[in-house]
Amino acid sequence: MKSLMIKQKFVNFLAKVGSDINLADIAKKFEGEKVLLVGDGISQIYALDKLKNYKYVIAVNQSSPLNKRLVNSQICHLFMEPSISVQMIKAFAYPRPENLWIRSISRRFTSEKLGFLIMHPYGVFFKKFLFPGKKILFCSPYSQVKLDDDVVYDDFTAAFQAALGIALTLGFKNIDIVGFDAWLLTPKNTVRWYSNVDNPSDEDVEDKSNPPEFLLKAAQTCTLSTFVYEDYLSKYEFVTPIATTKNELAYSPQRHREFFMSEVNYSELCTWENFHYPNGYDGSRT
Repeated sequence: MKSLMIKQKFVNFLAKVGSDINLADIAKKFEGEKVLLVGDGISQIYALDKLKNYKYVIAVNQSSPLNKRLVNSQICHLFMEPSISVQMIKAFAYPRPENLWIRSISRRFTSEKLGFLIMHPYGVFFKKFLFPGKKILFCSPYSQVKLDDDVVYDDFTAAFQAALGIALTLGFKNIDIVGFDAWLLTPKNTVRWYSNVDNPSDEDVEDKSNPPEFLLKAAQTCTLSTFVYEDYLSKYEFVTPIATTKNELAYSPQRHREFFMSEVNYSELCTWENFHYPNGYDGSRT
């Protein structure tokens, strides 16, 4: 218990001293507006024609930089997994072909188009090296935000949870979601749109678990909606489904992903896969 408290204080300290942006200064800045949270699930591909209509976007992990057809005016880009930062450090220290994909991701994160970055506080140690000149908000996984008199949102432990918490902190009351299929759609599917998988439905899992507490808290103070596609439906009644156009040809990441990526990104991804996952990267592993 004592060691956990020490860790929490240390991580909170890093977030406070390392951030270029004070979350309190931008809290409620977008009161009453609508925002889109973008993950890297397959629903992103089916919803592409509708995503361009959003003024505000919070993108997560590799969901946006890899997809050349996803162009939005984003307010921020978020990744909370410390392992991603470690991979980037290795990629810069050892610029071998199998590391170029991770290295180029960090370069795309510095693009002005992506707005400011939100990262796990451990990124403080890599900030100047990986993201020179980029404004960064280091978000502690132990953050707590009071949404109203009865609701305190306190789960920033992973990408989806943190993205939702940031959106609520900024004051958004209408939150549309795409690409967080494993959390919000049924059947459950963890395949990412750029995974090396031919038939994503082979990875389907029936999941009848109860909604997580962080999602229930969010639903008390805002309206939640998620894009659905094909036979994948909204898992929870309180998350409104947004229909997508039914494609004549079902999307196969293995066969179609290169059409959504630049030639350079696709080549780097294949090299990375062949080296690290010779049996195929299915997207459920990091």
